[in-house]
Amino acid sequence: MDPVTGRRIPGYYSGITQVDAASLERKVWGAYIDVEGQITEKFQAGVAVRTEHYSDFGDTTNGKLSLRYDFTPQLAARATASTGYRAPSLVQSGLSSFSVQVVEQPPGSGNYVEVQQRTLRADSPEAKLLGGKALKPEESTNYSLGLVWRPLANASVTLDAYRINIDNRITLSDQLPASVVTPIFAGTPYANIQSAAFYTNVADTRTDGVELTGNYQLDLQQWGRLNLSSGYSQNNTRITALRDVGNIAGSQIVGRTTQGLIEDGTPKNKLTLSANWLYDSWGLTLAQRRYGQWKSLNASNPTLDQTFSAQWVTDLDISYSFDKALKLSVGAINLFDTHPDKASGHSCMACRNTPSPAPRAPRARSTTPASATTSEAGLLPGCCPGSSDCCPGINFADTPAPTTHPHAAPPVGAGLPANRPQALHRPCGRLRWQASSYKRAMAQVLR
Repeated sequence: MDPVTGRRIPGYYSGITQVDAASLERKVWGAYIDVEGQITEKFQAGVAVRTEHYSDFGDTTNGKLSLRYDFTPQLAARATASTGYRAPSLVQSGLSSFSVQVVEQPPGSGNYVEVQQRTLRADSPEAKLLGGKALKPEESTNYSLGLVWRPLANASVTLDAYRINIDNRITLSDQLPASVVTPIFAGTPYANIQSAAFYTNVADTRTDGVELTGNYQLDLQQWGRLNLSSGYSQNNTRITALRDVGNIAGSQIVGRTTQGLIEDGTPKNKLTLSANWLYDSWGLTLAQRRYGQWKSLNASNPTLDQTFSAQWVTDLDISYSFDKALKLSVGAINLFDTHPDKASGHSCMACRNTPSPAPRAPRARSTTPASATTSEAGLLPGCCPGSSDCCPGINFADTPAPTTHPHAAPPVGAGLPANRPQALHRPCGRLRWQASSYKRAMAQVLR
């Protein structure tokens, strides 16, 4: 409620009830073999096979083939082809929650009302009434082709193009309105729910992208070393096929909003510039990132779509190494406290104009290898597809997750470049102190 005008403004609160309680577990074991070798003086090849068993989804086996050819000591070509697999997370499989959101109805009218919403467990009886089904694992195929150029002993440039095909991609459905859910839920514990959504295997997608990186190292003699790096990435994701998820009373389970989140809900390009100065036991890192524009699509009216402008984010970190085992870091994430554009009242992003009611907790900062499997960005419970908690446009987590699917495999001899488009940082500057060892973070406190 606006304290000045007394009018409702877009916002939400969410939580869980006794009917949402669930006990879920999964046991996974896996084995892999990875072999790389020089076939000739200039030709290198690698083969990897990984097999895993999920207690709830069975067995899967995936492989990777990597090739590299050195034309000269300064110029090389590399290529990779691989397959991938991701079982639905326990959150996606078992999530059940409720929220109350203030939305503009009808869109563009300036009239805001409260809507009780529920996120249903994917295989629950209630979700099945709306067309929900038990989730299937995601599967992917990945291809990349690139060049590595070392014009100087202390400089390198890489250029990579890639394609990632994902089948059975998982995300939240559109919010089904009261006209759909009220008649279906009549006489059930959810009779008062005015809107509902659930996780589902939405579509098959294809992501095409290109990445350019550059690194240059300077020896400053008595003044230490300066490492300069830059990166630019451009990608485009398109839905190649929609899965059969039903169509109830003319309200699509996977409608315009959800499709827009997949294709246009994250920046398509990202620029990264960073400088790292090392002097004796001191270290100073300054990083500047630019995230390209992205869109939020209205569920029914294209004229109410909103394009969010590009954003620059600056990070600064100062560190001191006491010895080889202990380092103290003080830094600022989003140093200048930049904010994304404010969402319009009829945008599905309007929830984000209001601070999240969820408390922030300190957490350790980890250094996860780029090739490690992680869940997709933004697939968390929330007020609506496109809310601060459930869609991948702007990730409010401290560490942004890559929009590139986690199944993507790196070329032989190199990890995944760190400059693929990522969700934006939480739009607030904050200081942190960190005492860490080189093996594992010891402690971190976030303000």
